[in-house]
Amino acid sequence: MSYLGNLVGDQWSQYSNHAGQIYYVEIATGESQYSIPTGWEDDLQDSWNHDVTCQHWMNTRTGRIIFQDPNPPPARTYLDRRSVAAHMQTVERNPASSEATYRRATTAILKCLFKEEEGYDVVQEDDRGTSVPDHVVFKVECRAGGSLYTYDFMMVEVKKAGESWDSAFEQCTRHCENSHNESGQVCAMVQVGMEIQFHQWGDTMLTPLTNTFHLRQDVQTIMEWANYLKAHPLPFVKQSYQ
Repeated sequence: MSYLGNLVGDQWSQYSNHAGQIYYVEIATGESQYSIPTGWEDDLQDSWNHDVTCQHWMNTRTGRIIFQDPNPPPARTYLDRRSVAAHMQTVERNPASSEATYRRATTAILKCLFKEEEGYDVVQEDDRGTSVPDHVVFKVECRAGGSLYTYDFMMVEVKKAGESWDSAFEQCTRHCENSHNESGQVCAMVQVGMEIQFHQWGDTMLTPLTNTFHLRQDVQTIMEWANYLKAHPLPFVKQSYQ
């Protein structure tokens, strides 16, 4: 454990465990707890001092210490999201991480690119009978009358670093074949390690739309392509001109 200092009033001391969790010890009794002591909770009007040397923030009213910026600037890219940053760092430190570990980062990134408030939903391992896509990005549409329906917007296949692109393409093809879209068209994304490529499925063919992009080095290009796909959606149903 690491001693961080006392809360204002010297009734409680603060410590952190090796996971980074902060807990509090009542000085008079020696009893500890992870919840913030009553009366020392944060307030929206509180100000915080940033200790650059120790890389922590201290509440100037209560003396409470935290390790993450309480007022972070708005995220400019998905790399600014804490969940993405944490999962990306994990696989970058250990490129031999399992496929499941790579998928954690992909899940967080997809949720940034295809937000719920924009009408999208990201689902993991959606069983399609003869295949199980690692992710399906659904688009929620509202029909006349107010009824809501979901359609396949993008099929996603993820492989860990070092795996075969050909194998990833083959599996993604099966996912697209199992799309529920009446039109037989759907977008797709194939990922191997830290690289991705966007595709389009139609006429029983998986066609690349882009070159491969690196999730960290090409973040702006990836975001631009995600926005392009959202602005130019494929039809979910067969076109009718009647």
